[in-house]
Amino acid sequence: DIQGHRSLKDIDALIDGSGLSPDARDRAKGLFHRLGEAEAAINGTPLDEVHLHEVGAVDSIIDIVGSVYALEHLGVTQVVSSPLNVGSGTIASAHGYYPVPAPATLRLLQGVPMYSGPQQNELVTPTGALLVSSYASSYGAVPPMRVQRVGYGAGARDFHARPNVLRVLIGDADAAAASH
Repeated sequence: DIQGHRSLKDIDALIDGSGLSPDARDRAKGLFHRLGEAEAAINGTPLDEVHLHEVGAVDSIIDIVGSVYALEHLGVTQVVSSPLNVGSGTIASAHGYYPVPAPATLRLLQGVPMYSGPQQNELVTPTGALLVSSYASSYGAVPPMRVQRVGYGAGARDFHARPNVLRVLIGDADAAAASH
């Protein structure tokens, strides 16, 4: 089942069979285990009995493994994130309806600066929360840098008067920019 429930053991086997470097495989498996720990804590389930529903789907596995690969391939040494707009309202999940941010998302975002915007939608998923909270070393405005590349990723939902876009700036720290 392409969108079925997967255990951490199933996901580990998929990652072990991938072409990732050994370090990237360990990082990807560690990310999924962190996600599993959040789900286990929320549901009162032992870690080895956790089955990941939405985040065990192929698209989420690709998002996480692809991000690990991309960051390693690009040689990223520091990630800075803006505070996260988590959205508002409620979402439907395999366990019922929950307020935004969903319980796993909120647990993964502990200590991360976030706010609730006017959109009645989930704007940060558990997968996004996992990646940002695991990789970001700081949060705030764009740091002093010389931008080398810019990338955009568009979400599937369209919001009136607000883009549903993730922007990534890749560059080198720049002391000259810091002095202005």
